[in-house]
Amino acid sequence: MAKRNAEIVLKYSTVYPFRLRGQALLCVYCNEGYEDPTHFRRHVDCNHEKFSVAAAFAHLAKGKDYLKVDCANLECRICGEPFSNVKDTAEHLVKEHTLKINLNYDVALQCYKLEKELEPHLTAKRNAEIVLQYSTVYPFRLRGKAMLCVYCCEEYEDPDDFRRHVDDNHEQFTVSTAFAHIGSAKDYLKVDCTNLKCRLCAGSFTSIEHVAEHLAKEHDRKETRQLCLDYDIGLQPYKLEKDKWFCFHCNKKLPTITKLCRHTTSHYQQYTCDICGRSYMTNDALKYHIKCSHSGNYVCRRCWKNFPTLEEKREHVRISKSCWAFGCVNCGDRFQSWEQKQKHLVEKHDCPETSYPCPECDKTFQTRKQFYNHYKMAHTDEGFICSCCGLKFGAKNQLEDHRLGHTGEKQFKCLVCSKAFTRNKSLSQHMWIHSDIKRFECKPCNKQFNQKVSYRSHMKVHHSQIME
Repeated sequence: MAKRNAEIVLKYSTVYPFRLRGQALLCVYCNEGYEDPTHFRRHVDCNHEKFSVAAAFAHLAKGKDYLKVDCANLECRICGEPFSNVKDTAEHLVKEHTLKINLNYDVALQCYKLEKELEPHLTAKRNAEIVLQYSTVYPFRLRGKAMLCVYCCEEYEDPDDFRRHVDDNHEQFTVSTAFAHIGSAKDYLKVDCTNLKCRLCAGSFTSIEHVAEHLAKEHDRKETRQLCLDYDIGLQPYKLEKDKWFCFHCNKKLPTITKLCRHTTSHYQQYTCDICGRSYMTNDALKYHIKCSHSGNYVCRRCWKNFPTLEEKREHVRISKSCWAFGCVNCGDRFQSWEQKQKHLVEKHDCPETSYPCPECDKTFQTRKQFYNHYKMAHTDEGFICSCCGLKFGAKNQLEDHRLGHTGEKQFKCLVCSKAFTRNKSLSQHMWIHSDIKRFECKPCNKQFNQKVSYRSHMKVHHSQIME
């Protein structure tokens, strides 16, 4: 009789039956496992709205008649009245809905209230999936300066062409495919919000938050009821227009879509290093930074060797070709700078020379760095202006170097010999005099030097025939 009572309560209330396997909650209907109770309940709601009562009890051995159930959100399925325990629920079903439960016997349900909170980044991703499904955001990836369709990997440099492609070819889409390239639930999906509308009623909106609030309040669906507006929405919004790259959040003007995406990410960097103040999107990225930069050793991020000083690590990177940052995709050769790699591609692999035209004026540049500096100085309000002469500089350190020409102040002092310098760069070069590391070696006589000027002077005096 206790089992019969349990079957009726299970059928007419929102208890969630489960089994245990280690730390996981197992769905009794399909054996899916979940460590988070919220995920488990969502799975049951979405996949087992219609269920077999007999299947819920099928795993119980003879004599073990009590079924484990989660009662965290216990309600009557008929009228929606909430309850705190199974006994009160059974009494309600008898008195209010005249169901045949024998109250002289137990209800064979072992009740638990599983209260573990859903991790914020998982809620953010679930919110993102719902907004993507029911609004007209256009998800994309970035490859170089092109937008990549997440459904078929077609590339587009013009945002209008990209949106037209999605409208024409992916009216029906799978939400999971859009997120397939995301390495972690903590990473946000890039979406274009230029024509943001609700797919259910065609209402227009100016932000992802507004459309999410609308879906939660105005459209009572199984999925929209799962929106958690107290958490983030795991989408990075953009409003994309060709050659007009403005940040959705702060309206900052950027020279390329690559720079725009990198800047937009800075608005989501919630994890800050207490030591140096740098910020990161995820806690894992912050831990990686601390390990490489503040662990007492200086780590080469390519070969993972440790060095006691920053100078030794830099010297290792300078002389270790395998640790250089830029690699050729054709032959595997490595280079210290992006410009060196591009020159190699042109000279050795007959790749066309790349030029960088400014979208705001008729100027063209040979390197990205030249273009970025020009764009920042000529077409944005950014920059650092000298209060003495009015000249504008792209970086703060450039302004500080320039100002020394006005003041002549020598504020950078050597802690070893007390010699002072106007620029920090000059002090850094000077410090090699006091270093035990000999960076420059004379091949003919094997003599070593820690400064390039000393090496060149030696070569000029003793091996001038080689210098010619």
